[in-house]
Parts: sequence; structure tokens; C-alpha cells
Amino acid sequence: MTNADVALDIILIALLTISIFYPKGPHAPA
Repeated sequence: MTNADVALDIILIALLTISIFYPKGPHAPA
């Protein structure tokens, strides 16, 4: 894997984690 692939994986995981722990949208439990 190249550094670009690793960076993309980190970004995707970060976005997924944020979407799970900080839901902002129609699916928000608020």
C-alpha cells in the first residue's frame, strides 16, 4: 500500500467514527 492509500483509509475510518459518535442528520437520535 502507498502512503496515499493509508491516508485514504485513515480519512474513511475517521469519517465513519465521527458519523457513528456524532450523528448530524435525519438519523440523529435527537
